[in-house]
Amino acid sequence: MLIQIREFKDFLKYESKFGMRVLLFDLLMINKLYFRDVYVKKLLKFAQYNQYKFTFFIRSYDLDKKTKLLKKLQKQGHEIACHGHSHELYGNKSKNWLIKEINLSKKLFLSQGIDVHGFRSPFLSETKIMYSILEKLGFRYVSNRFNINSIDCQDTKFIHDELIYPSDWHGLIVEKFDIKTLVNEWRGKKGTLLLHPWIFLKHLNVFKTILNSNNKDFRIIKNLGIKSLNISFDLY
Repeated sequence: MLIQIREFKDFLKYESKFGMRVLLFDLLMINKLYFRDVYVKKLLKFAQYNQYKFTFFIRSYDLDKKTKLLKKLQKQGHEIACHGHSHELYGNKSKNWLIKEINLSKKLFLSQGIDVHGFRSPFLSETKIMYSILEKLGFRYVSNRFNINSIDCQDTKFIHDELIYPSDWHGLIVEKFDIKTLVNEWRGKKGTLLLHPWIFLKHLNVFKTILNSNNKDFRIIKNLGIKSLNISFDLY
């Protein structure tokens, strides 16, 4: 319960940056859409039918309750990456908190037989300390930035996977684009799309237009260091 309280406080802090309209929208929609398993199941069914492979960033909180999901993702050949343990902001946390948080997440994935190589922090929040911890834990890449130079970490050895701006959430909810404008904004760009299952499925027919490729493997881990289109989903 304490984790949920901390998460909600950080949710309010983050969302308030985008104004009351966005905050109220997400407060109303978060229980209705964000956490519904049905959207993930439909997404995986769509991916399996079309033989697409994506990257899924998953937080490790209650990971033991996600065993079936993890096995299904592995069976279909998707990449499972780390989205932290709890969904809290990293910028306002101590070094000791970050060490414990990221270590715990890594260990929980290993307890499920999954060695995660990719990391995306909650709310895309970051600090230099976070990067040094990730490097020590052996992560191969971080998919955290729209602007790859937002924090100077040139001395780190892992790859900074660059996100394509805007994400589905930033584009449709914050920027108020219509779906066709958003997809046209992405068209032809290289990098990683940050998507959410409920938004993807709601606009599936339009999203399909960027998936028409002979290469159906959109996993970040498969395309590290290659100028390509990667597709990722954040799961909580």
